Amino acid sequence: MGFKIKNGVLLKYEAAGALERLGIRKQQDEILNVPKNVTSIADEAFSMTDVSNVKIPSNVTTIGERAFALCTELQTIEFAEGLQEIGTNAFDGCHILKNAIMPESCATIGAWAFCNCSALRTVKISNTAEAIDRGTFSGC
Repeated sequence: MGFKIKNGVLLKYEAAGALERLGIRKQQDEILNVPKNVTSIADEAFSMTDVSNVKIPSNVTTIGERAFALCTELQTIEFAEGLQEIGTNAFDGCHILKNAIMPESCATIGAWAFCNCSALRTVKISNTAEAIDRGTFSGC
């Protein structure tokens, strides 16, 4: 397991660590904490990985396009106050994601950000959100 980070931007998460290469899987309830030195999550940084529970720290202000797209094991994502923008298709195809609780600081939610999240049951969006683009919750 590893993160590729440059100038505060988390460019890529590489899930295949030594144990995974030996066929030993991580525990399902394990929480992946995004490092505190990350200020932005790049486009497709976690796309198609097997993350199941992710905690994003308060210094992350943006989540890029398709950042978590097709993470079919993603059950929970915890956003902290400080997040300002969720990109287009950021969580598209996360079929077992149950909750999307955006912090008060989140002003923009991109088009199709939570598209095809068929298990999504709880959504909370700030009253001060400035933009919720088309199709954000299509297929939910």
